[in-house]
Amino acid sequence: RSVLDRQKIYMIGMPPQTEEDYIEKVVLQDEYGPVNFYLLPFVKPSMVKLITGTDENGNNLSYNDTIHRLIEREQVNIDQRNVLVSHQFYLPIQTVGNIDQVSADILQKFDYAALGHIHKPMKAGGEFYRYCGTPLACSVSEAGQNKGIIMIDIKQKGEITTEVIPLEPLRQ
Repeated sequence: RSVLDRQKIYMIGMPPQTEEDYIEKVVLQDEYGPVNFYLLPFVKPSMVKLITGTDENGNNLSYNDTIHRLIEREQVNIDQRNVLVSHQFYLPIQTVGNIDQVSADILQKFDYAALGHIHKPMKAGGEFYRYCGTPLACSVSEAGQNKGIIMIDIKQKGEITTEVIPLEPLRQ
């Protein structure tokens, strides 16, 4: 990780582990000021229950409650540009029966959310909360699926554009 950090490539493998720990934040500067990148890897409720707590019966929280509590404890300055990079299953609405999903309403604290976990490119509750998908098909079910890279241009606060750059795989 330290080798990559020197190259300005940031990786995080574990979520916060203690109450003193917070989501990893990388601040980059451009001509418009700071851009805060919050790096949140895949989280299971049992991994962070020392931070998020448990329900009234001492059971682990749901994925939804866990991620909401983790993000809500961050001091996100909404006057600055903020990007969440997260590997979790966010959905625009709460659904019954899918225990590992998180309601995308928590993403509203961020100007953009670069999401991973879903192989298909899709939006999660808005134009600026997106899964880019995988660059290549990872299973037979993905054959023929549109693949691409999402280029994001963040200028001043609230001034964001996105462009999908299609990828043409050599093989389906």
